[in-house]
Amino acid sequence: MEKLPKIGIPIIIAAIILIVVLAKSAVTIDSGEAGVLFETFGKGVVTDEPPMGEGFHLVAPWNKVYVYEVRQQELFEKMRVLSSNGLEIQIDAS
Repeated sequence: MEKLPKIGIPIIIAAIILIVVLAKSAVTIDSGEAGVLFETFGKGVVTDEPPMGEGFHLVAPWNKVYVYEVRQQELFEKMRVLSSNGLEIQIDAS
C-alpha cells in the first residue's frame, strides 16, 4: 500500500473544512415562509432590507437566519350566546 503524498493530507483537510463551511452557509426557505437575517458581528437584525424570500440562499457561516411562517390563517367560529334579556343570538366570528 502506497503512502499518501505530503500534499494529499492538507488537500483532504481543506476539502473537509470547505464542505463544513458551505453546509453552514446554505439556507433553504420553504414556500409560505420568510427569513430574517441576524448578523453576529454586524448590526444585529437586518431591518433596512426586505426579509429573505422563498428559495436557496447563501449567508456567511457566522450569521443566522430565523425562518418564520408568513401564510395568512383564518379561524371561523359560530357561537350561540344569550343577550341581556335572555334571547339567544347566533354570532359568526372570523
